[in-house]
This record gives sequence, structure tokens and C-alpha cells, in this order.
Amino acid sequence: MQYNHLVIKRPSCYNPCEEGVDRHCPMERTEFSTPIQRYERRTLIDIDEAHRPYLAAAILRFNAMNAVAKVELSTQITLFDDGSPLIDVLISDFQHCLYREKIYTETLPLRRALISGVLGR
Repeated sequence: MQYNHLVIKRPSCYNPCEEGVDRHCPMERTEFSTPIQRYERRTLIDIDEAHRPYLAAAILRFNAMNAVAKVELSTQITLFDDGSPLIDVLISDFQHCLYREKIYTETLPLRRALISGVLGR
């Protein structure tokens, strides 16, 4: 199991190559770190071109809300997960995040105008 190396490090670790020797190791395991997530399943997601402007914010929101899955954007939109949840549910959750971001962006000027009108600014 690999560990996130950005958390508290120990000064030394056990080297399995040298039986019983405790020495400084370049791949230090951390005492209080969380295991790095391993993704077993990779799924491509098709998105309508009209939703492309909202992808970055939707991916950020989805990745923050889901511990078992991650979406990446390169030439394609790819969903990585550990295989435990149903893929249809994860895709639906991502599409919901995308739709929420679209609605948020489209209604932002209206909400700003409403607030400035109510507050008299």
C-alpha cells in the first residue's frame, strides 16, 4: 500500500531489502497519512458541447465531493473509481455537478442584479 507523502514524515523506515536494518529510506511511510487511492475502473464520459465551458468547475466540485472516484479532463473526460459503487450512479452524480455549475453560471447575473436592487446599491 502506498501512502501520501505530503503528511508528517518519520525520520526512518524499515528497508525490506536488508533484514532487520532500520535506515533512512527515500520512500518514507508516514505515521498518520492516508493511503493513496488506487483506481481500478476507467470510464469515458460523453458530454454535450454546450456543457464544455462548465467542465472545470464541475470536475473540481465532483472530485471534492466523491472520495471513491475522480474525474480528469485531457482530450477526453475520464472517470476513475475503485470499482465499488455503481458506475451509473457516479456518472449521474458527475452530470448533476455539471448541470448545477451551468445553472449557477447562467443565473449569476440575475442574482447579482436582484441583490443589488434589494440592497439599493
